[in-house]
Amino acid sequence: MIAFAGGLGYSPLLLIAAIVCSPIGGPKIRLRLYMFAILLALEFVAASARWSPRPISLVDFDPKTMSIAVRFEVARVGLAFLWTAVLIEAARTLSPKQARNVVRVATIAILLQLVVVAVLAMFEKKVLDVFLPIEGNEGEGVQNISRNGIIMALAAPFLIVGAGRTLSFSRALFVEIAVFVVVLAVLATRGVNGGIVSTAAGLLSVAIVRLFPVNGFRILGGMIASIIMGTPFVIGYLSRGAEATLATDSNNWRLAIWRKVIEVIDKDPIFGQGLGVLRTMRERIPSGVFKGELYVPNHAHNMVLQLWAETGAIGASLVALAIVLAGFRMPEPRKLGVAGFLAAALAGGFIAIALVSFDLWNDWWWATAGLLSALIVVMMRAEAIDQPSRMLATSPSLGVAPAE
Repeated sequence: MIAFAGGLGYSPLLLIAAIVCSPIGGPKIRLRLYMFAILLALEFVAASARWSPRPISLVDFDPKTMSIAVRFEVARVGLAFLWTAVLIEAARTLSPKQARNVVRVATIAILLQLVVVAVLAMFEKKVLDVFLPIEGNEGEGVQNISRNGIIMALAAPFLIVGAGRTLSFSRALFVEIAVFVVVLAVLATRGVNGGIVSTAAGLLSVAIVRLFPVNGFRILGGMIASIIMGTPFVIGYLSRGAEATLATDSNNWRLAIWRKVIEVIDKDPIFGQGLGVLRTMRERIPSGVFKGELYVPNHAHNMVLQLWAETGAIGASLVALAIVLAGFRMPEPRKLGVAGFLAAALAGGFIAIALVSFDLWNDWWWATAGLLSALIVVMMRAEAIDQPSRMLATSPSLGVAPAE
């Protein structure tokens, strides 16, 4: 169902999982230094609503359908962070046997979604014809398939590890190649270049923690923080001269969007223009291939630029600080085994996607990352030794002390 929904089901899935695990994980949450930085960043974003030109509503209630929805973006994403923390703490309590069972179920689920996504990509027209009466918007259906491709790019390393962890080297290598071929084929067929870039960024991040087994996460955290602080300058250079009326494809249009967002950032690079400012820009392109489209379609299609536009250097600095602190909080990569590689791949893939796609306050995308983060901890527990006392000195990569 999540595959057909294009990822929108991940937010309720994360919530349901957190509710189930809250009696175990909730009481174990302890505030860390990087968490304070995240909270400060969220508080500053919330405060920026006061000087934003966009009216902010906390919730929307429809009396006809008796449905209620949280509309305050900061609350949605902040709750996703909380649910993720609950799941991570609950995952830490799993025994190795329990963790391996979770890995098996998660691997089957990701594999099933990959198969569904491949089918959706191969038979797009027929699928859209079937679901159009329900969806009501063919464009949204197309977007859902592309979103699924990006999700699969982020989840591919978990599928590879989950499916290949009990196989011989040659068979595991076959699984790895097969998964990457399918994922990249789906992305290439749909022209989702961001997913392809995220795959490359994930592999690069894995190489960093592999080459620097002690300080790999610190280096990676510093690199991501530098990207966040330097993005307006780099994008400003790349998008110079970009004009929406002259754009002939989505890549050129995206450059034009970024140029407009840079103009917003320049108005107040310190405090930003406030939460949701980009949604107030309703000017439409007067001519060209994209005539009638918004110059800035609700968000920047670049999470980092959106962060700068809404909260300026202050908000960006708080987020960068949180990432650096998290990098120093992480254990040494050599002590995490394969879980360390998964964490690096997730970090690299996520920041790559953040630079080319999605709304910063897209809660289902944060929920996707949250579920995969919890699965990293599960993978780490699955590698642990059930009865260390029966083993000889074990590998330090597992973090288990030698038997006495």
